[in-house]
Amino acid sequence: MDQSCYKSRPLSAPNHIRLLTISSPAGENAMTSCTLTSFHLDEAPPYIALSYTWGAANDRVNISLDPGNTTLSVTKNCHSALLRLQTCYLKPENTARHFWIDSISIDQSNIDERNAQVAVMADIYHTASRVVIDIGELEDSEEADLALNWITWLPESQDDDELYVLAFDLGSRVRDSVRSVYERPWFKRMWILQEAFMAEDAEVMCGTRIEKWKHFRLKRFLLDTHSGFGKILVHLPAPTPNYPAPFVMVQGSRSSRTYTAKKDFLTLLCHSRICSAGDLRDKVFALYNLLSDVAQHGFRADYSNSVTKAAVYTKTTEWLINNSGLSVLSCVRCDPNKRDPTLPSWVPDWADSSVRPEWYISIPIRAEFITDVDAQFWPILAAGNTMPRVSTDTTSAGSPQLIIRGLLVDRIEQTGNILERQKCEISQLAAKNRAKSGLPKITYTWYHTSNMRNKPSWMREYGLPAILNCTGTDEDLAGVFHNTVIQRTLAVTESGYLGPVPEGTQQGDCICILLGAGVPFILRPEGDYWRLIGESYFYGLMKGEALSGKDLSCAEGKVAQNPFVDFIIR
Repeated sequence: MDQSCYKSRPLSAPNHIRLLTISSPAGENAMTSCTLTSFHLDEAPPYIALSYTWGAANDRVNISLDPGNTTLSVTKNCHSALLRLQTCYLKPENTARHFWIDSISIDQSNIDERNAQVAVMADIYHTASRVVIDIGELEDSEEADLALNWITWLPESQDDDELYVLAFDLGSRVRDSVRSVYERPWFKRMWILQEAFMAEDAEVMCGTRIEKWKHFRLKRFLLDTHSGFGKILVHLPAPTPNYPAPFVMVQGSRSSRTYTAKKDFLTLLCHSRICSAGDLRDKVFALYNLLSDVAQHGFRADYSNSVTKAAVYTKTTEWLINNSGLSVLSCVRCDPNKRDPTLPSWVPDWADSSVRPEWYISIPIRAEFITDVDAQFWPILAAGNTMPRVSTDTTSAGSPQLIIRGLLVDRIEQTGNILERQKCEISQLAAKNRAKSGLPKITYTWYHTSNMRNKPSWMREYGLPAILNCTGTDEDLAGVFHNTVIQRTLAVTESGYLGPVPEGTQQGDCICILLGAGVPFILRPEGDYWRLIGESYFYGLMKGEALSGKDLSCAEGKVAQNPFVDFIIR
Protein backbone atom coordinates (compact mmCIF):
# COMPACT_ATOMS: atom_id res chain seq x y z
CA MET A 1 0.00 0.00 0.00
CA ASP A 2 1.22 3.49 -0.85
CA GLN A 3 1.29 5.45 2.43
CA SER A 4 2.16 8.74 0.72
CA CYS A 5 -1.53 9.68 0.68
CA TYR A 6 -1.34 9.96 4.48
CA LYS A 7 2.03 11.69 4.64
CA SER A 8 0.77 14.42 2.33
CA ARG A 9 -2.48 14.75 4.32
CA PRO A 10 -1.35 14.62 7.98
CA LEU A 11 -3.65 14.97 10.95
CA SER A 12 -2.17 17.90 12.82
CA ALA A 13 -4.15 17.28 16.03
CA PRO A 14 -6.16 14.45 17.63
CA ASN A 15 -9.45 16.22 16.83
CA HIS A 16 -8.69 16.35 13.12
CA ILE A 17 -10.16 13.80 10.72
CA ARG A 18 -9.73 12.87 7.07
CA LEU A 19 -12.76 12.79 4.80
CA LEU A 20 -13.01 11.01 1.47
CA THR A 21 -14.65 13.34 -1.04
CA ILE A 22 -16.33 11.77 -4.08
CA SER A 23 -17.32 14.14 -6.83
CA SER A 24 -19.80 12.19 -8.95
CA PRO A 25 -21.95 9.03 -9.01
CA ALA A 26 -20.29 5.69 -9.64
CA GLY A 27 -19.67 4.38 -13.09
CA GLU A 28 -20.22 0.75 -14.07
CA ASN A 29 -18.48 -1.14 -11.24
CA ALA A 30 -15.84 1.58 -11.11
CA MET A 31 -14.81 4.30 -8.70
CA THR A 32 -14.88 7.87 -9.92
CA SER A 33 -12.68 10.77 -8.88
CA CYS A 34 -12.09 11.03 -5.12
CA THR A 35 -9.81 12.94 -2.79
CA LEU A 36 -8.72 12.63 0.83
CA THR A 37 -8.68 15.86 2.85
CA SER A 38 -8.08 16.62 6.54
CA PHE A 39 -10.42 18.81 8.60
CA HIS A 40 -10.86 19.92 12.18
CA LEU A 41 -13.80 17.83 13.45
CA ASP A 42 -15.77 20.91 14.49
CA GLU A 43 -15.18 22.58 11.11
CA ALA A 44 -15.70 19.61 8.82
CA PRO A 45 -18.38 19.79 6.11
CA PRO A 46 -21.44 17.54 6.52
CA TYR A 47 -20.29 13.96 6.07
CA ILE A 48 -21.55 10.37 6.12
CA ALA A 49 -19.81 7.91 8.45
CA LEU A 50 -19.78 4.30 7.29
CA SER A 51 -20.28 1.34 9.62
CA TYR A 52 -19.44 -1.91 7.85
CA THR A 53 -17.60 -5.23 8.03
CA TRP A 54 -14.02 -5.06 6.81
CA GLY A 55 -13.99 -8.60 5.45
CA ALA A 56 -10.92 -10.66 4.56
CA ALA A 57 -7.76 -8.59 4.97
CA ASN A 58 -6.03 -10.32 2.05
CA ASP A 59 -8.89 -9.83 -0.42
CA ARG A 60 -8.13 -6.31 -1.59
CA VAL A 61 -8.84 -3.81 -4.36
CA ASN A 62 -6.85 -0.67 -5.27
CA ILE A 63 -8.52 2.72 -5.51
CA SER A 64 -6.96 5.94 -6.79
CA LEU A 65 -6.88 9.26 -4.98
CA ASP A 66 -6.46 12.69 -6.52
CA PRO A 67 -4.34 14.66 -6.86
CA GLY A 68 -1.40 12.60 -8.02
CA ASN A 69 -3.28 9.40 -8.78
CA THR A 70 -2.12 7.90 -5.46
CA THR A 71 -3.01 4.23 -4.98
CA LEU A 72 -4.68 3.05 -1.79
CA SER A 73 -5.49 -0.60 -1.10
CA VAL A 74 -8.86 -1.37 0.55
CA THR A 75 -10.65 -4.61 1.31
CA LYS A 76 -13.14 -5.96 -1.19
CA ASN A 77 -15.97 -5.30 1.29
CA CYS A 78 -14.91 -1.67 1.60
CA HIS A 79 -14.74 -1.27 -2.19
CA SER A 80 -18.21 -2.78 -2.59
CA ALA A 81 -19.61 -0.41 0.05
CA LEU A 82 -17.97 2.57 -1.67
CA LEU A 83 -19.57 1.74 -5.02
CA ARG A 84 -23.00 1.42 -3.42
CA LEU A 85 -22.54 4.60 -1.38
CA GLN A 86 -21.90 6.43 -4.64
CA THR A 87 -24.98 4.92 -6.22
CA CYS A 88 -27.27 5.59 -3.26
CA TYR A 89 -26.02 8.92 -1.95
CA LEU A 90 -24.55 10.78 -4.91
CA LYS A 91 -27.26 12.03 -7.23
CA PRO A 92 -26.51 13.67 -10.57
CA GLU A 93 -27.39 17.05 -9.14
CA ASN A 94 -24.85 16.70 -6.27
CA THR A 95 -21.42 18.14 -6.95
CA ALA A 96 -19.68 16.15 -4.19
CA ARG A 97 -20.22 14.23 -0.99
CA HIS A 98 -17.93 13.58 1.96
CA PHE A 99 -17.46 10.23 3.71
CA TRP A 100 -15.61 9.05 6.80
CA ILE A 101 -14.50 5.40 6.47
CA ASP A 102 -12.18 4.10 9.17
CA SER A 103 -9.95 1.92 6.97
CA ILE A 104 -9.39 4.85 4.58
CA SER A 105 -9.56 7.87 6.87
CA ILE A 106 -7.12 6.45 9.43
CA ASP A 107 -3.55 5.43 8.63
CA GLN A 108 -3.83 1.91 10.04
CA SER A 109 -0.05 1.49 10.04
CA ASN A 110 0.45 4.49 12.33
CA ILE A 111 -0.13 3.29 15.93
CA ASP A 112 -0.17 6.80 17.44
CA GLU A 113 -2.74 7.94 14.90
CA ARG A 114 -4.92 4.86 15.48
CA ASN A 115 -4.85 5.49 19.24
CA ALA A 116 -5.79 9.14 18.83
CA GLN A 117 -8.57 8.49 16.29
CA VAL A 118 -10.14 5.68 18.31
CA ALA A 119 -10.29 8.07 21.27
CA VAL A 120 -12.49 10.47 19.27
CA MET A 121 -14.36 7.88 17.21
CA ALA A 122 -17.54 8.28 19.24
CA ASP A 123 -17.50 11.99 18.39
CA ILE A 124 -16.87 11.16 14.73
CA TYR A 125 -20.00 9.01 14.53
CA HIS A 126 -22.02 11.36 16.72
CA THR A 127 -21.08 14.40 14.62
CA ALA A 128 -21.81 12.73 11.27
CA SER A 129 -24.85 14.07 9.47
CA ARG A 130 -25.75 10.44 8.85
CA VAL A 131 -24.35 7.02 9.72
CA VAL A 132 -24.78 4.41 6.99
CA ILE A 133 -24.81 0.83 8.23
CA ASP A 134 -23.74 -1.43 5.38
CA ILE A 135 -24.85 -5.03 5.96
CA GLY A 136 -23.66 -6.20 2.54
CA GLU A 137 -25.04 -7.07 -0.86
CA LEU A 138 -28.63 -8.13 -1.41
CA GLU A 139 -27.42 -11.63 -2.33
CA ASP A 140 -30.69 -13.58 -2.69
CA SER A 141 -32.53 -10.39 -3.56
CA GLU A 142 -36.06 -11.82 -3.38
CA GLU A 143 -35.61 -13.17 0.14
CA ALA A 144 -33.63 -10.14 1.30
CA ASP A 145 -36.33 -7.81 -0.02
CA LEU A 146 -38.98 -9.88 1.75
CA ALA A 147 -36.99 -9.66 5.00
CA LEU A 148 -36.49 -5.91 4.76
CA ASN A 149 -40.17 -5.39 3.94
CA TRP A 150 -41.27 -7.19 7.08
CA ILE A 151 -38.59 -5.62 9.24
CA THR A 152 -40.01 -2.23 8.30
CA TRP A 153 -43.69 -3.28 8.36
CA LEU A 154 -43.92 -5.14 11.66
CA PRO A 155 -44.62 -2.79 14.58
CA GLU A 156 -42.01 -2.66 17.35
CA SER A 157 -44.24 -3.40 20.31
CA GLN A 158 -47.62 -5.06 20.47
CA ASP A 159 -49.76 -6.61 23.14
CA ASP A 160 -50.09 -10.37 22.81
CA ASP A 161 -53.66 -10.06 21.56
CA GLU A 162 -52.60 -7.59 18.83
CA LEU A 163 -49.83 -9.64 17.24
CA TYR A 164 -49.91 -10.22 13.49
CA VAL A 165 -50.93 -13.77 12.57
CA LEU A 166 -49.22 -15.08 9.43
CA ALA A 167 -50.17 -18.21 7.52
CA PHE A 168 -47.67 -21.04 7.80
CA ASP A 169 -46.04 -20.78 4.38
CA LEU A 170 -45.67 -16.99 4.40
CA GLY A 171 -44.78 -16.85 8.09
CA SER A 172 -42.06 -19.48 7.68
CA ARG A 173 -40.52 -17.52 4.80
CA VAL A 174 -40.66 -14.26 6.79
CA ARG A 175 -39.11 -15.91 9.84
CA ASP A 176 -36.27 -17.54 7.91
CA SER A 177 -35.48 -14.55 5.69
CA VAL A 178 -35.44 -12.04 8.55
CA ARG A 179 -33.28 -14.29 10.71
CA SER A 180 -30.93 -14.70 7.76
CA VAL A 181 -30.48 -10.92 7.65
CA TYR A 182 -29.65 -10.83 11.35
CA GLU A 183 -27.08 -13.58 10.89
CA ARG A 184 -24.99 -11.34 8.65
CA PRO A 185 -21.51 -10.55 10.01
CA TRP A 186 -22.25 -6.86 10.72
CA PHE A 187 -24.58 -7.76 13.60
CA LYS A 188 -21.80 -9.63 15.40
CA ARG A 189 -19.12 -6.92 15.10
CA MET A 190 -17.75 -5.47 18.34
CA TRP A 191 -17.53 -1.94 16.97
CA ILE A 192 -21.22 -1.70 16.04
CA LEU A 193 -21.90 -1.07 19.72
CA GLN A 194 -20.26 2.31 19.35
CA GLU A 195 -20.99 3.12 15.73
CA ALA A 196 -24.75 2.56 15.82
CA PHE A 197 -25.21 3.75 19.41
CA MET A 198 -23.57 7.11 18.76
CA ALA A 199 -25.45 7.87 15.55
CA GLU A 200 -27.91 10.75 15.56
CA ASP A 201 -29.37 9.58 12.23
CA ALA A 202 -28.67 6.10 10.88
CA GLU A 203 -29.73 4.18 7.81
CA VAL A 204 -29.16 0.56 6.79
CA MET A 205 -27.81 -0.15 3.32
CA CYS A 206 -28.39 -3.65 1.93
CA GLY A 207 -27.24 -3.78 -1.66
CA THR A 208 -28.59 -0.47 -2.94
CA ARG A 209 -31.70 -0.59 -0.79
CA ILE A 210 -31.87 1.92 2.07
CA GLU A 211 -33.99 1.55 5.20
CA LYS A 212 -34.09 3.51 8.45
CA TRP A 213 -32.14 1.92 11.32
CA LYS A 214 -35.04 2.71 13.67
CA HIS A 215 -37.02 -0.16 12.09
CA PHE A 216 -34.45 -2.75 13.16
CA ARG A 217 -35.90 -3.60 16.57
CA LEU A 218 -37.01 -6.70 18.43
CA LYS A 219 -40.31 -7.80 16.92
CA ARG A 220 -42.78 -10.65 17.18
CA PHE A 221 -45.59 -12.29 15.26
CA LEU A 222 -47.71 -15.46 15.46
CA LEU A 223 -47.12 -18.30 13.02
CA ASP A 224 -50.30 -20.27 12.35
CA THR A 225 -49.21 -23.91 12.01
CA HIS A 226 -52.70 -25.07 10.96
CA SER A 227 -52.15 -28.06 13.20
CA GLY A 228 -52.48 -29.21 16.75
CA PHE A 229 -49.57 -26.93 17.66
CA GLY A 230 -51.81 -23.93 17.04
CA LYS A 231 -50.14 -20.54 16.75
CA ILE A 232 -46.43 -20.31 17.57
CA LEU A 233 -44.84 -17.08 18.79
CA VAL A 234 -41.92 -16.08 16.56
CA HIS A 235 -39.20 -13.70 17.76
CA LEU A 236 -37.17 -11.63 15.31
CA PRO A 237 -34.22 -11.94 15.67
CA ALA A 238 -34.30 -15.44 17.14
CA PRO A 239 -33.45 -15.89 20.86
CA THR A 240 -30.93 -18.68 20.25
CA PRO A 241 -27.25 -19.12 21.20
CA ASN A 242 -26.47 -17.19 18.00
CA TYR A 243 -28.76 -14.34 18.94
CA PRO A 244 -27.01 -11.00 18.48
CA ALA A 245 -27.60 -9.89 22.07
CA PRO A 246 -25.53 -6.70 21.68
CA PHE A 247 -28.04 -5.71 19.02
CA VAL A 248 -30.32 -4.78 21.93
CA MET A 249 -27.57 -2.61 23.41
CA VAL A 250 -27.49 -0.26 20.43
CA GLN A 251 -31.22 0.43 20.33
CA GLY A 252 -32.05 4.05 20.94
CA SER A 253 -29.25 6.58 21.14
CA ARG A 254 -26.65 7.95 23.50
CA SER A 255 -29.02 10.74 24.55
CA SER A 256 -31.65 8.22 25.68
CA ARG A 257 -29.33 5.92 27.64
CA THR A 258 -26.30 6.70 29.79
CA TYR A 259 -23.65 4.21 30.85
CA THR A 260 -21.12 4.86 33.60
CA ALA A 261 -17.97 2.89 34.31
CA LYS A 262 -18.56 1.74 37.90
CA LYS A 263 -22.16 0.75 37.27
CA ASP A 264 -22.18 -0.48 33.68
CA PHE A 265 -18.70 -1.39 32.39
CA LEU A 266 -18.91 -5.00 33.60
CA THR A 267 -22.42 -5.39 32.22
CA LEU A 268 -21.31 -4.11 28.82
CA LEU A 269 -18.36 -6.51 28.82
CA CYS A 270 -20.64 -9.42 29.66
CA HIS A 271 -23.24 -8.65 27.02
CA SER A 272 -20.75 -7.89 24.26
CA ARG A 273 -18.76 -11.05 24.92
CA ILE A 274 -20.31 -12.86 21.95
CA CYS A 275 -19.20 -10.13 19.53
CA SER A 276 -16.32 -10.67 17.14
CA ALA A 277 -13.21 -8.50 16.86
CA GLY A 278 -10.23 -8.80 14.55
CA ASP A 279 -8.00 -7.35 17.26
CA LEU A 280 -8.95 -9.06 20.53
CA ARG A 281 -8.00 -5.97 22.53
CA ASP A 282 -11.04 -4.33 20.94
CA LYS A 283 -13.28 -6.51 23.12
CA VAL A 284 -12.42 -3.87 25.76
CA PHE A 285 -11.36 -0.83 23.73
CA ALA A 286 -14.60 -0.70 21.71
CA LEU A 287 -16.61 -0.13 24.91
CA TYR A 288 -14.70 2.84 26.28
CA ASN A 289 -16.60 5.52 24.40
CA LEU A 290 -19.96 4.12 25.44
CA LEU A 291 -19.13 5.24 28.98
CA SER A 292 -20.11 8.82 29.71
CA ASP A 293 -17.30 9.15 32.27
CA VAL A 294 -14.55 7.56 30.15
CA ALA A 295 -12.26 10.61 30.40
CA GLN A 296 -12.64 10.74 34.20
CA HIS A 297 -11.20 7.23 34.51
CA GLY A 298 -8.47 7.68 31.92
CA PHE A 299 -9.53 4.76 29.72
CA ARG A 300 -7.78 4.98 26.38
CA ALA A 301 -7.11 2.47 23.61
CA ASP A 302 -3.44 1.66 23.03
CA TYR A 303 -2.53 -0.48 20.02
CA SER A 304 1.19 -0.53 20.76
CA ASN A 305 2.73 -3.96 20.20
CA SER A 306 3.90 -3.98 23.82
CA VAL A 307 0.28 -3.73 25.04
CA THR A 308 -0.90 -7.33 24.80
CA LYS A 309 -4.38 -8.79 25.05
CA ALA A 310 -3.41 -10.26 28.44
CA ALA A 311 -2.24 -6.85 29.70
CA VAL A 312 -5.49 -5.16 28.59
CA TYR A 313 -7.75 -7.82 30.11
CA THR A 314 -5.76 -7.95 33.36
CA LYS A 315 -5.75 -4.18 33.79
CA THR A 316 -9.50 -4.09 33.11
CA THR A 317 -10.18 -6.82 35.67
CA GLU A 318 -8.08 -5.05 38.31
CA TRP A 319 -10.01 -1.82 37.71
CA LEU A 320 -13.36 -3.61 38.00
CA ILE A 321 -12.36 -5.38 41.23
CA ASN A 322 -11.22 -2.12 42.80
CA ASN A 323 -14.18 -0.05 41.62
CA SER A 324 -17.14 -2.39 41.07
CA GLY A 325 -16.52 -5.33 43.40
CA LEU A 326 -15.87 -9.03 42.89
CA SER A 327 -18.64 -9.84 40.42
CA VAL A 328 -16.13 -9.78 37.56
CA LEU A 329 -14.65 -13.01 38.95
CA SER A 330 -17.92 -14.73 38.01
CA CYS A 331 -17.00 -14.15 34.37
CA VAL A 332 -14.20 -16.71 34.62
CA ARG A 333 -16.06 -19.61 33.06
CA CYS A 334 -13.55 -21.68 31.10
CA ASP A 335 -12.06 -25.04 31.85
CA PRO A 336 -8.48 -24.24 32.95
CA ASN A 337 -7.23 -26.69 30.32
CA LYS A 338 -8.97 -24.66 27.59
CA ARG A 339 -8.07 -21.16 28.75
CA ASP A 340 -5.62 -18.78 27.15
CA PRO A 341 -2.42 -19.63 29.08
CA THR A 342 -1.23 -16.01 28.97
CA LEU A 343 -4.09 -14.94 31.25
CA PRO A 344 -4.03 -15.28 35.04
CA SER A 345 -6.78 -17.65 36.20
CA TRP A 346 -8.68 -14.77 37.83
CA VAL A 347 -8.91 -12.72 34.62
CA PRO A 348 -11.90 -13.42 32.32
CA ASP A 349 -11.09 -14.18 28.72
CA TRP A 350 -13.34 -11.65 27.01
CA ALA A 351 -12.31 -13.15 23.67
CA ASP A 352 -14.22 -16.33 24.54
CA SER A 353 -17.43 -15.62 22.63
CA SER A 354 -19.09 -18.90 23.66
CA VAL A 355 -20.29 -17.46 26.99
CA ARG A 356 -23.81 -16.03 27.05
CA PRO A 357 -24.67 -13.15 29.43
CA GLU A 358 -27.63 -14.99 30.98
CA TRP A 359 -25.38 -17.85 32.07
CA TYR A 360 -23.76 -15.90 34.90
CA ILE A 361 -25.10 -16.61 38.36
CA SER A 362 -24.09 -13.45 40.19
CA ILE A 363 -24.50 -10.84 37.45
CA PRO A 364 -28.16 -9.84 36.95
CA ILE A 365 -29.29 -9.04 33.42
CA ARG A 366 -30.20 -5.39 32.82
CA ALA A 367 -33.88 -5.13 31.91
CA GLU A 368 -33.24 -3.58 28.49
CA PHE A 369 -30.76 -6.34 27.60
CA ILE A 370 -33.09 -9.28 28.28
CA THR A 371 -33.45 -11.33 25.12
CA ASP A 372 -34.77 -14.62 26.46
CA VAL A 373 -36.12 -15.86 29.77
CA ASP A 374 -35.62 -13.36 32.59
CA ALA A 375 -33.47 -15.52 34.85
CA GLN A 376 -31.84 -13.80 37.80
CA PHE A 377 -30.31 -16.07 40.41
CA TRP A 378 -31.20 -15.55 44.03
CA PRO A 379 -30.07 -15.22 46.74
CA ILE A 380 -26.51 -14.12 46.01
CA LEU A 381 -25.26 -13.10 49.44
CA ALA A 382 -22.79 -15.88 50.14
CA ALA A 383 -20.45 -13.53 52.03
CA GLY A 384 -23.28 -11.65 53.71
CA ASN A 385 -22.66 -7.93 53.98
CA THR A 386 -18.88 -8.17 54.26
CA MET A 387 -16.57 -5.95 52.23
CA PRO A 388 -13.83 -7.30 49.95
CA ARG A 389 -10.27 -7.46 51.23
CA VAL A 390 -8.29 -7.67 48.03
CA SER A 391 -5.07 -6.47 46.44
CA THR A 392 -2.94 -7.21 43.40
CA ASP A 393 0.79 -7.46 42.92
CA THR A 394 3.27 -9.24 40.68
CA THR A 395 5.44 -12.29 41.17
CA SER A 396 9.21 -12.17 40.91
CA ALA A 397 8.74 -13.27 37.28
CA GLY A 398 6.45 -10.29 36.64
CA SER A 399 3.17 -12.26 36.54
CA PRO A 400 0.13 -10.56 38.10
CA GLN A 401 -1.52 -12.23 41.08
CA LEU A 402 -4.62 -11.54 43.13
CA ILE A 403 -4.54 -11.67 46.93
CA ILE A 404 -8.02 -11.98 48.36
CA ARG A 405 -9.31 -12.84 51.81
CA GLY A 406 -11.92 -15.45 52.45
CA LEU A 407 -12.94 -18.69 54.05
CA LEU A 408 -12.31 -22.25 52.90
CA VAL A 409 -15.69 -23.90 53.45
CA ASP A 410 -15.60 -27.34 51.90
CA ARG A 411 -14.09 -29.58 49.23
CA ILE A 412 -15.55 -31.28 46.20
CA GLU A 413 -16.19 -34.97 46.83
CA GLN A 414 -17.70 -35.95 43.50
CA THR A 415 -18.89 -34.42 40.24
CA GLY A 416 -21.41 -35.95 37.91
CA ASN A 417 -23.30 -35.56 34.68
CA ILE A 418 -25.72 -32.78 35.38
CA LEU A 419 -28.31 -34.26 33.01
CA GLU A 420 -28.02 -37.74 34.58
CA ARG A 421 -27.76 -39.47 31.23
CA GLN A 422 -24.99 -41.72 32.46
CA LYS A 423 -24.76 -44.11 35.39
CA CYS A 424 -23.75 -41.43 37.84
CA GLU A 425 -26.25 -41.78 40.68
CA ILE A 426 -25.54 -38.26 41.83
CA SER A 427 -29.06 -37.62 43.10
CA GLN A 428 -28.89 -40.60 45.43
CA LEU A 429 -25.51 -39.45 46.64
CA ALA A 430 -26.87 -35.94 47.16
CA ALA A 431 -29.82 -37.25 49.14
CA LYS A 432 -27.48 -39.27 51.36
CA ASN A 433 -25.12 -36.36 51.89
CA ARG A 434 -27.95 -33.93 52.53
CA ALA A 435 -28.71 -35.83 55.71
CA LYS A 436 -25.05 -35.51 56.69
CA SER A 437 -25.08 -31.75 56.13
CA GLY A 438 -28.30 -31.28 58.09
CA LEU A 439 -29.92 -29.24 55.31
CA PRO A 440 -33.69 -29.35 55.08
CA LYS A 441 -35.21 -30.44 51.79
CA ILE A 442 -36.25 -26.95 50.71
CA THR A 443 -35.18 -23.61 52.17
CA TYR A 444 -35.03 -20.64 49.83
CA THR A 445 -35.15 -21.97 46.30
CA TRP A 446 -38.17 -20.35 44.76
CA TYR A 447 -39.73 -23.10 42.71
CA HIS A 448 -40.58 -26.67 43.57
CA THR A 449 -43.21 -28.75 41.85
CA SER A 450 -43.93 -32.33 40.95
CA ASN A 451 -44.58 -31.19 37.40
CA MET A 452 -40.92 -31.69 36.44
CA ARG A 453 -41.12 -35.18 34.99
CA ASN A 454 -38.40 -34.56 32.40
CA LYS A 455 -35.99 -32.83 34.77
CA PRO A 456 -33.13 -34.57 36.59
CA SER A 457 -34.02 -35.85 40.01
CA TRP A 458 -31.73 -33.40 41.80
CA MET A 459 -33.86 -30.59 40.40
CA ARG A 460 -37.06 -32.32 41.42
CA GLU A 461 -35.71 -32.48 44.97
CA TYR A 462 -34.16 -29.06 45.27
CA GLY A 463 -35.97 -26.78 42.86
CA LEU A 464 -34.14 -24.11 40.87
CA PRO A 465 -31.70 -21.48 42.15
CA ALA A 466 -33.47 -18.72 40.24
CA ILE A 467 -36.27 -16.24 40.23
CA LEU A 468 -38.31 -16.49 37.05
CA ASN A 469 -40.44 -13.57 35.96
CA CYS A 470 -42.97 -15.61 34.06
CA THR A 471 -45.86 -18.04 34.48
CA GLY A 472 -43.68 -21.09 34.98
CA THR A 473 -44.77 -23.21 32.01
CA ASP A 474 -42.75 -26.29 31.06
CA GLU A 475 -41.16 -24.31 28.21
CA ASP A 476 -40.18 -21.51 30.59
CA LEU A 477 -38.72 -23.98 33.07
CA ALA A 478 -36.69 -25.56 30.30
CA GLY A 479 -35.21 -22.14 29.52
CA VAL A 480 -34.25 -21.52 33.12
CA PHE A 481 -32.86 -25.02 33.46
CA HIS A 482 -30.68 -24.40 30.40
CA ASN A 483 -29.34 -21.14 31.88
CA THR A 484 -28.71 -22.83 35.24
CA VAL A 485 -26.63 -25.73 34.00
CA ILE A 486 -25.03 -24.62 30.74
CA GLN A 487 -21.26 -25.14 30.79
CA ARG A 488 -21.56 -26.54 34.30
CA THR A 489 -21.53 -29.90 36.00
CA LEU A 490 -23.10 -30.97 39.27
CA ALA A 491 -21.05 -31.52 42.40
CA VAL A 492 -21.52 -32.74 45.95
CA THR A 493 -19.11 -31.74 48.68
CA GLU A 494 -17.57 -33.61 51.57
CA SER A 495 -20.06 -31.93 53.92
CA GLY A 496 -23.05 -32.72 51.73
CA TYR A 497 -23.72 -29.53 49.79
CA LEU A 498 -25.09 -29.89 46.29
CA GLY A 499 -24.89 -27.48 43.38
CA PRO A 500 -23.79 -26.61 39.85
CA VAL A 501 -20.07 -25.89 39.42
CA PRO A 502 -17.96 -24.98 36.37
CA GLU A 503 -16.92 -27.59 33.87
CA GLY A 504 -13.42 -28.71 34.74
CA THR A 505 -14.10 -28.84 38.49
CA GLN A 506 -12.29 -31.82 40.02
CA GLN A 507 -12.43 -33.86 43.18
CA GLY A 508 -10.45 -32.03 45.88
CA ASP A 509 -11.17 -28.54 44.56
CA CYS A 510 -12.19 -26.12 47.32
CA ILE A 511 -15.39 -24.17 47.87
CA CYS A 512 -14.40 -20.76 49.18
CA ILE A 513 -16.40 -17.80 50.36
CA LEU A 514 -14.49 -14.63 49.40
CA LEU A 515 -15.29 -11.59 51.52
CA GLY A 516 -17.58 -9.26 49.59
CA ALA A 517 -18.59 -11.89 47.03
CA GLY A 518 -22.16 -12.92 46.24
CA VAL A 519 -21.46 -16.54 45.35
CA PRO A 520 -19.06 -19.28 46.46
CA PHE A 521 -16.05 -19.71 44.19
CA ILE A 522 -14.23 -22.90 43.28
CA LEU A 523 -10.47 -22.61 43.91
CA ARG A 524 -7.86 -25.25 43.15
CA PRO A 525 -4.77 -25.49 45.38
CA GLU A 526 -1.49 -25.53 43.46
CA GLY A 527 1.28 -25.62 46.05
CA ASP A 528 1.29 -22.32 47.95
CA TYR A 529 -0.99 -20.70 45.39
CA TRP A 530 -4.50 -21.09 44.04
CA ARG A 531 -6.19 -21.22 40.66
CA LEU A 532 -9.67 -19.77 40.18
CA ILE A 533 -12.00 -22.25 38.46
CA GLY A 534 -15.19 -20.19 38.58
CA GLU A 535 -18.42 -19.38 40.39
CA SER A 536 -20.84 -21.90 41.87
CA TYR A 537 -24.24 -22.12 43.54
CA PHE A 538 -24.55 -24.28 46.64
CA TYR A 539 -27.89 -24.70 48.29
CA GLY A 540 -27.25 -23.82 51.93
CA LEU A 541 -24.35 -21.40 51.35
CA MET A 542 -26.03 -18.53 49.54
CA LYS A 543 -27.17 -16.26 52.39
CA GLY A 544 -24.01 -15.95 54.48
CA GLU A 545 -24.47 -19.22 56.34
CA ALA A 546 -20.75 -20.06 56.13
CA LEU A 547 -19.86 -16.88 58.06
CA SER A 548 -22.50 -17.37 60.72
CA GLY A 549 -20.87 -17.53 64.15
CA LYS A 550 -17.43 -16.59 62.83
CA ASP A 551 -15.47 -13.79 64.51
CA LEU A 552 -15.26 -11.32 61.61
CA SER A 553 -12.62 -9.29 63.43
CA CYS A 554 -10.20 -12.07 62.44
CA ALA A 555 -10.69 -10.96 58.85
CA GLU A 556 -9.94 -7.28 59.44
CA GLY A 557 -6.23 -7.19 60.26
CA LYS A 558 -3.31 -6.77 57.92
CA VAL A 559 -2.82 -10.55 58.03
CA ALA A 560 -5.77 -12.94 58.04
CA GLN A 561 -6.32 -14.91 61.24
CA ASN A 562 -7.84 -18.38 61.47
CA PRO A 563 -10.31 -19.37 60.07
CA PHE A 564 -9.80 -16.74 57.37
CA VAL A 565 -7.21 -17.16 54.62
CA ASP A 566 -5.44 -14.81 52.23
CA PHE A 567 -5.75 -16.71 48.97
CA ILE A 568 -2.97 -15.90 46.50
CA ILE A 569 -4.53 -16.59 43.12
CA ARG A 570 -2.44 -16.81 39.94
